Amino acid sequence: LLWLGRAWIDNGMPANGIPNLELLLEKYPDSRHVPAAQTLLARQALDAKEYGTALIYAQTALDNAAELEFVIDATFLRAEALRGLGRHDEAAADYNAILANRAAPRRLKPEALIGIAACLTAQKEYAQAIAYYQRVYVLYGAYRKAVVEAYLRSGDCFEKLGDPAAALKTYQEFLASDYAPGTADAAYVRQRIAALSGGAP
Repeated sequence: LLWLGRAWIDNGMPANGIPNLELLLEKYPDSRHVPAAQTLLARQALDAKEYGTALIYAQTALDNAAELEFVIDATFLRAEALRGLGRHDEAAADYNAILANRAAPRRLKPEALIGIAACLTAQKEYAQAIAYYQRVYVLYGAYRKAVVEAYLRSGDCFEKLGDPAAALKTYQEFLASDYAPGTADAAYVRQRIAALSGGAP
């Protein structure tokens, strides 16, 4: 059931996969596969922006999981669900736990930094948020999607702080990087540069 559920989800058909996972939880609540099914269901609920449901699955996975891999995954999913629910301090605590855990996979570290920065941004702590975004593009250059997001959000935070010069510098640094060519984000950044430069490209 776990294999079927995951296979459907990986093939872009979660509506076919989710019932298999739910059946596993219903019929085999003592199975060692339960935490994996719960983390998969939490991820699907997050994708559907059903943050309350995602939080329940992530928390239950944490309560059941013995293997570190599932504990870390469920902690990250719980953080994302809490952020979606606007519980920013609790979310940041979970993201920080991932950053502090040496066993956490490297791919989660930039996501956790972006999560903390997004929580700070939501609380209008723009200067603090920028420091986290900058850590993403300084330390995690291999994670292209995270780096692009960090540059754009960092520039936006500078704009919100009323520091157009710093925003311009951030946007120009992004355009000069290897991350910009051929992306829709580059077009957006050029628009922001034009606006901040008083119309000059």
